[in-house]
Amino acid sequence: MKVDLFLNGPLGAWVLGQVDASEVGCVHSPSAEICGRARALGISAHEGTANNATYTAQAIGVSMHYPYILKSRVLRRYEALYNIHPALLPWGKCYYPVFWALLKGEPAGCTLHRIAAGIDDGDIVAQKRVPVYEWDTGGTLHQRVSEAEKGLFLEYWTRIVAGETLETQPQPPGGSFYYKREFMALKNNADIEALSGPELLQLIRCLSHPSYSGLAVTAGGRRYEVSMRALE
Repeated sequence: MKVDLFLNGPLGAWVLGQVDASEVGCVHSPSAEICGRARALGISAHEGTANNATYTAQAIGVSMHYPYILKSRVLRRYEALYNIHPALLPWGKCYYPVFWALLKGEPAGCTLHRIAAGIDDGDIVAQKRVPVYEWDTGGTLHQRVSEAEKGLFLEYWTRIVAGETLETQPQPPGGSFYYKREFMALKNNADIEALSGPELLQLIRCLSHPSYSGLAVTAGGRRYEVSMRALE
């Protein structure tokens, strides 16, 4: 059977290299590069959000780092929509879960789950827990979580394409939820005077990631830029 793909980022691009074009109905992505690669493979692609797209949906869809919250009218078009999220749900819902796992000492890993109306609220299909080491930076932990996500995709893709109904279980209570603004407040306007030395070093360690441009801190009414490469 054909499956629709909702893709973004490096892992979204990676997915296109793992599937056969005959297995894919269409690709949705905000990335012009990913859409271009899909079309080069002979796959229909819609750039932007699927919420505004007109297309013939397949019965099943799979998401990898797709950045848009799908509206109920899109969810209703599918028998099942699955997402791979870079956190061990119910921990790390919403934005930058790897950063928060390292900063807060929460469980790290990835989850394959059904997409529901809430943010990262759907029932769980499978999870892979990733160890967190004392020497980890945001970059090293992110890389390990990404490899786990790849493994989860490869493990379940053939089963999904084969039309297998995947068993699920409800998410356990508890966990954590972080808004994007919470991450940006720490990254762009951290109050150094309110942090102890170890707390500041921990924040720098968690923000040490190739995609982060730097940490901005305030002290005595002045802003300072801290290099994220110090602990890479």
